[in-house]
Amino acid sequence: MIKTIAAPRIFHVTIDVRKPPFDNVKVRQALNYAVDVNAILKTLYFGHGTRLATVVDKGALGYDPSVQPYRTIRTRPRRSWAEAGFPNGFEVEFDSFTGSIADHSKPAEAIVGYLQKVGIKVKANVFEFSTFGPRRVQNQTTPLFIYSIGDAYSSPRG
Repeated sequence: MIKTIAAPRIFHVTIDVRKPPFDNVKVRQALNYAVDVNAILKTLYFGHGTRLATVVDKGALGYDPSVQPYRTIRTRPRRSWAEAGFPNGFEVEFDSFTGSIADHSKPAEAIVGYLQKVGIKVKANVFEFSTFGPRRVQNQTTPLFIYSIGDAYSSPRG
C-alpha cells in the first residue's frame, strides 16, 4: 500500500528587499501576481501541495489564516512595473539548486518562465547544493532565489 502524507517542507522565493528594484513594494507585489503557484502545484507536484501565504505552516505557532496568498493576475505585473518606474521591465538573476532534500531547480524553472512572460529578463542560475549552500550563508546569492525549510515550526517533542 502507498499512502500520501503531508511533509513539513515549505518552498519559498527569497526576495532581497535591500536591492533595487525589489526595495519597491509594487515590484514585489507584481512578482507575486505573475506566478501561478496553483499551476506549479498541479503540474510539478500532481496536486500534492498546499499553497501558503507565508512561510509559516498551518497549525504552527504564528500561522495566521486571515493572511491570504496573492491571486495570479497576469495583466497586473506590467502595469505595476510601469508604476514602479520600470515600464520595460528589468533584468535579474534567479538562483536555484539541485542535490538537496528536494529538487529546487524545477519549481525555479517554472517561476522564471512566469516572470519572463510578464516582461522580466531573468537569467536562471542552477547550482549544486554543495555550492549554493555556502553562497547563501555568505549572502552571495542573487536578489531572487528559491529555498525551502522543513519542520522549522514544529513544537518540541517530549
